[in-house]
Amino acid sequence: MLTKRFYIREILDSSDVVLPAVRRLYESSLSVREQIPWEWISRAADGSRAWLPDKKRRHLTVVQSKGKEEKPLGFTFGTYIPRFGGYICYVAVDPMARGLGVATALYQNFYALMKEDAQMNGTTLPFVIWESHPPQSDDPEEWENWKARLRLFEKTGGYWIKGVKFLAPDYMNETNHPLELKLFIAPQEKPLTWFTPHRLQKIVRGLYRHVYHLDSRDSLVKQTLESMNQLELVPANYAI
Repeated sequence: MLTKRFYIREILDSSDVVLPAVRRLYESSLSVREQIPWEWISRAADGSRAWLPDKKRRHLTVVQSKGKEEKPLGFTFGTYIPRFGGYICYVAVDPMARGLGVATALYQNFYALMKEDAQMNGTTLPFVIWESHPPQSDDPEEWENWKARLRLFEKTGGYWIKGVKFLAPDYMNETNHPLELKLFIAPQEKPLTWFTPHRLQKIVRGLYRHVYHLDSRDSLVKQTLESMNQLELVPANYAI
């Protein structure tokens, strides 16, 4: 569990001295295919300072150790999207800091930030959504890491959207095949019964529209929509 030796803060300036270390953690924690250009993340730090009504608000937060501020233990990057919900783009934890509650603290802190943003917009927060990339090999270690990730999702209130194969573009190399991702939702100020198959389909469409800026004419969206079958929220650990 996170102790008083550690603290979470939001990066509010793209000149923040910890950003180079956050970039190293980002690039070492994710495969190149799962990454977006680093500049998209670092520029967002400046944009999170000012709140504008009915506008997206990005957040880049880090967990740091007192006395070792130059080395982040983990970070979260995501966005509040008005009339939609919260979206987690990335969560990463330094391997040496695993087991300390860093990831759990980052998720909980992000949920709180999303609720604050919703309140400033005079509304409630229905959910926080994110994608995750399951292993593409038979490597036992990769599958053990995936199972650990699913346990984290459950611990932080996440459910798997069963019944959809979500296809996302590879932003680092658009000639590659699309990524096949699994979608997870943490209900916030809506009960589980609110997430009907119809609403879940609207959420998937909204994710494409608000995050990927793709509409139903795009081939990836078409393939994803065609893959849908009896959408429902189930425990995250079912996503094996």
